[in-house]
Amino acid sequence: MLSQRPAHTAIPVDDLDRAAQWYEETLGLKPIWKKSVGVLYGGPGGWRLQIYPSSEAGQAPQTLIGWETQSIEVDVADLKAAGVDFEEYDTTEIKTVDSIATIDNVKAAWFRDPDGNILSMVQFPDWG
Repeated sequence: MLSQRPAHTAIPVDDLDRAAQWYEETLGLKPIWKKSVGVLYGGPGGWRLQIYPSSEAGQAPQTLIGWETQSIEVDVADLKAAGVDFEEYDTTEIKTVDSIATIDNVKAAWFRDPDGNILSMVQFPDWG
């Protein structure tokens, strides 16, 4: 049943106005609506992302959203030029090179929003 429904994610932020400015100006997201309960963004394929005010912003230890990309190197460079700092990892599971990790032919890069929420980009191979 749910496999036929569009999905969205909701990300807690400390300061809604500051976060909305970052998501819009730095990431280039376009709001669908803005309310006191949050801001909703969306894009091709029906993805949706809501940011909402919460005192628990930035406490999740995992990635909260990942955008698919066809060229992660280009997108990482573009976001770095916009002022985004990427996470660098060097663990037994994940090692980044120039901010990008390759795991089983999947490339991924992680960065944080102003509240410390972990966001990502991922490039899947053509497994067609």
